[in-house]
Amino acid sequence: MRRILSIIIPVYNVEQYLEQCLQSITKQITDSVEIIIVNDGSPDNSAAIIEKFKNRYAEQIVSVTQENQGLSTTRNNGIELAKGDYVWFVDSDDWLPDDAISRVLNEIGVYNDVDVFSSYLTLYKEADGTYVNNVYEGPSKLSNVDYLKKKLPIAASPRFIYKRAFIMNNSLRFVPGLYHEDAIWGYMIIYKAYIIKFIEETIYVYRIREKGSIMSTTSIKSAFDYLAGHKILISWMNINVLPKDQNLFRYLVFGLIKSLLDQCKGIANTEEYRHFMGENKKYIQKQAFKACRCSPTDLSLWAIAISPDFFSTLCKFRANFKNHYA
Repeated sequence: MRRILSIIIPVYNVEQYLEQCLQSITKQITDSVEIIIVNDGSPDNSAAIIEKFKNRYAEQIVSVTQENQGLSTTRNNGIELAKGDYVWFVDSDDWLPDDAISRVLNEIGVYNDVDVFSSYLTLYKEADGTYVNNVYEGPSKLSNVDYLKKKLPIAASPRFIYKRAFIMNNSLRFVPGLYHEDAIWGYMIIYKAYIIKFIEETIYVYRIREKGSIMSTTSIKSAFDYLAGHKILISWMNINVLPKDQNLFRYLVFGLIKSLLDQCKGIANTEEYRHFMGENKKYIQKQAFKACRCSPTDLSLWAIAISPDFFSTLCKFRANFKNHYA
């Protein structure tokens, strides 16, 4: 049976969320959809939950268990297993709203020449149980450069639905072992896509967890991984991005450095972070100067080029001011 859509779900330590995720998908799947669950060696009760759903939906669920290898490798393994024309990554602590799958299948049916579909996410704030929706106003279809110029979302990867042949033909994979892998993947995916179709209605609920997720914690690994991600993208740019687009691409991916300085402001006074900056400060300043070629009026770039530490201090001051007057 031909599968149009493969939904790939990496699983690790999510027993409290997994049932909601799988229930939201299985109640709306059709014969043209398969669910690929990759258990990344989860030590909790996730395996039992997966087995329950697999027994109930044996024709449409494929599940595999592997030794713990991390999110990127787990998603990559899901790509290899997928049989669908398109793939969609769904994180196991998130869920799909009713009729999301039918809306996606309709988009694929109408725009089957499109390599990548994008959408805004509905954000669910676990701390207070509130939802945040964004409304897209703009052209339905965009070129890769127009998408980047408009600074439309790059991460998280579940906002996108991808033609599997497009991923395979361009040898696109998540980079193993790094936090913030979605940003690296997102820039590569968007630039390689000739046309991106924006789905106007939100089709995904993204949970912002109070604790326990990568995005809810900051460590020195975040600093190293943001920097590694930036270096990977610059190297990739030199091979894959047209010369006329390189200034724009360089400017946009410098956002990883900005995120590094902003998100690591809470550990800026630690010895390990000072050591990190001692080794990498010149690289960060050099890249800031280069990014200025695309946007010479961006004062934040000049602040980082002069003093990354000063920029981190400004980020910390801004956060404290916002918290005080919130």
